[in-house]
Amino acid sequence: MEDLLNYVIKVGGQLGSSYIEARYQRDHQSQIVLKNGVAEVSADIVEKGISIRLLYKGSLGFAYVNSLDRESLRKAVSTAFSLAKSASRLSQNIRMSEEKLVSASDIVKPRVKYENVDTADKIELLK
Repeated sequence: MEDLLNYVIKVGGQLGSSYIEARYQRDHQSQIVLKNGVAEVSADIVEKGISIRLLYKGSLGFAYVNSLDRESLRKAVSTAFSLAKSASRLSQNIRMSEEKLVSASDIVKPRVKYENVDTADKIELLK
């Protein structure tokens, strides 16, 4: 994944961005729909994507993409850059503070893993 984030930063730099950040996020959710206490529908959904934020001539551009191939990422960077470029004629000068470069990862660890809870117990909790 890190290679894709570095690719986004490289493409943004080649376009002329003065600042660029790329963030990967993956969310897992389960849904159960009850009708009169009876489970009608259930689904497990995994969503993932990369958000891109960049500065060009003091204007901020943003894009999000959930297709994680290089071509989709390049198009998303281009979209964010185009938005920032268009706004640069209208906006105030935005600057980011000078800070050390940081790489971080945050994983929320539940007390009880959701996938270890029986579906019948989940439904009972919803009633």
